[in-house]
Amino acid sequence: MEKKQIGIVGAGINGLLACKYMLSKGFDPIVFEAKSDVGGVWIKTFASTKLQTPKTMYQFSDFPWPSSVTENFPAQHKVFDYIQSYAQHFDLIKHIRFNTKVVGIEYEGLSDEEIQSYSLWNGNGQPFGFKGKWKVVVDNTENNSTKTSSLFSFFKDFLSFQISALSLSPSLSLRESSRFFNGSTLLHTRNLASRIHFHRHHLQILPCKRPKSHHDLSIPTETDAVTMVATETSCFAINSVRSRQRASEFCSPAPPEAFGRGGDNPLAGGDNPLAGGDERRLIWTIWPKRDGRCPPSVHKVDFVILCMGRYCDVPNIPEFPPKKGPEAFHGKVIHSMDYAAMDYESAANFVKGKQVIVVGFHKSALDIAMECSEANGLKNQCTVLYRTEQWNVPANLPWGLPLTCLICLNRFSELLVHKPGEGFLLSLLATMLSPLRWTISKFVESQINKMHRLAKYGMVPKHDFSQQISSCLLAATVPEKFYDKVEEGSIILKKSQSFSFCEEGILVDCEPTSTTPLKTDVVILATGFRGDQKLRDIFVSQVFQDYKQGSSDETFPLYREIVHPRIPQLAVSGFSDSFSNLHTSEMKCHWLAELLDGTFKLPSIKEMENDMVEWDEYLKRSSGEHYRRSCIALPIWYNDQLCKDMGWNPKRKKGFFAELFEPYGPLDYVSPSRSN
Repeated sequence: MEKKQIGIVGAGINGLLACKYMLSKGFDPIVFEAKSDVGGVWIKTFASTKLQTPKTMYQFSDFPWPSSVTENFPAQHKVFDYIQSYAQHFDLIKHIRFNTKVVGIEYEGLSDEEIQSYSLWNGNGQPFGFKGKWKVVVDNTENNSTKTSSLFSFFKDFLSFQISALSLSPSLSLRESSRFFNGSTLLHTRNLASRIHFHRHHLQILPCKRPKSHHDLSIPTETDAVTMVATETSCFAINSVRSRQRASEFCSPAPPEAFGRGGDNPLAGGDNPLAGGDERRLIWTIWPKRDGRCPPSVHKVDFVILCMGRYCDVPNIPEFPPKKGPEAFHGKVIHSMDYAAMDYESAANFVKGKQVIVVGFHKSALDIAMECSEANGLKNQCTVLYRTEQWNVPANLPWGLPLTCLICLNRFSELLVHKPGEGFLLSLLATMLSPLRWTISKFVESQINKMHRLAKYGMVPKHDFSQQISSCLLAATVPEKFYDKVEEGSIILKKSQSFSFCEEGILVDCEPTSTTPLKTDVVILATGFRGDQKLRDIFVSQVFQDYKQGSSDETFPLYREIVHPRIPQLAVSGFSDSFSNLHTSEMKCHWLAELLDGTFKLPSIKEMENDMVEWDEYLKRSSGEHYRRSCIALPIWYNDQLCKDMGWNPKRKKGFFAELFEPYGPLDYVSPSRSN
């Protein structure tokens, strides 16, 4: 029998684990990696970056850390070396295609309507459907530029031929399913007789996924197209740009005469074409021109595992009122992603001798602020602009115990909280033990407050420590001596719910009557990433895109945080937070390998959706205003569910007290077949 081919997107930790476990079950994995090396976010970070989780909790179950690594929290280069050694040890490199960026995936063989009618995953409850395959479109990142252009350049690069406007739909795509609009008008820029008054539309640019040319259309001049679009940029909002390409062909199933080429073009007069009643059902496609560069290639695979990572590639940039964004500032504004991409010497020189404002208060913001403080001292103070105080935990409590191990990673700690699907007895026990949980939470708060002198700096959070645990924000460990820098004055902490730019720096809302800005030379936005947008945009299907729910900081709801019940033959790994992301990812990949190998079957779609709702409701109750989807705040309880699915005994310790009080870690979940 021919091996099933598994397409894996990304060669970070998740992609390597997925590749390794697919090989263990006899599948044929092919890994697409946009960069030139394995390791994902660990390839290049800040100079001061260290592991936030103790290395005993952040290791592969079958490949321990080398004895030469003695630190409990290894530096970035040692983590990177460890990941590379894992890939080499299990001979994974030969399965990876480097410098290969996946620009889109499309499910072929079944219509969206057929998939929606399923009551079982894939229609048959099996990991592989009867008909469908995934088409993976990839671009060569070594030879082709994939950087997003500016607004003007974006139109110049993409729309130098013509502009497609589709009725008055609230969402407009240049390649869009016909069910999202009632009419279509093709606008030839060479025939424009007057300025067109568009209603505001959203453009979403998608590279061609199926280059089938039904006919060719002549291409107007760039000048005409850019001039027309430049006068109408206020009418468009750019949702996403996949890659920088020049269009060479415009394809559709309809003949050219359907659009009134020549003198019959509807734009020859002053009427608004978007108000027309044309009822044609059309699908439009852009076929990009490559200017001699490598064209995209297409791979067909039986199953796709998305391991793209949640915290990279797509920066989260705050929105600002007109003329109050970075364009108003005469200094430099970058995202923490850009700072991390610099070599260490360039990064040090970038902030040396400059006043820097760092926006944010999670791990990257604290690390950058420390580096700025060490580079400039008191001469050029670094300001950290934050919105909410956090319980940024120390690496260890005063008596040397890792905090996460003490209060998060043993079974007893999870008996203190309510859990999804827990049953009557466990629910009763959690209720009875809730005073103990409150006591532990307050004790930890007092220790953090004491160690970091939070009260002195007005940094005591208003929310409970237990709420922060439930939202997976515990891992934001404070760099060593961070508050010593605050004490000496080289780091200034300033709270503000919002801010805007001006010529000299930043205006904050905490001083509404003051027009004096925080003067600065550089602003570094450590404001996180939009991994949810990256995950959404990789799908060609609008139906699959729309499964992403909620606000911008949420991602796809997933059963077991791995599969979506209504997206066939696809899994996601690396988009859920936990106290040890590596360990959680390995458990997911092990579970997925057993699923694809037929060890167990998934329940019905309805049952999976009910389970997802139950876990989501738990997160909302336990984390309050800090609610974030895809957070595994109960790692042992979560692993219990995976173990039961795979037919493992969820109790992994030897002895009652060990089971109840010893911290759980990766080595406790060695496969039963390996341990035997």
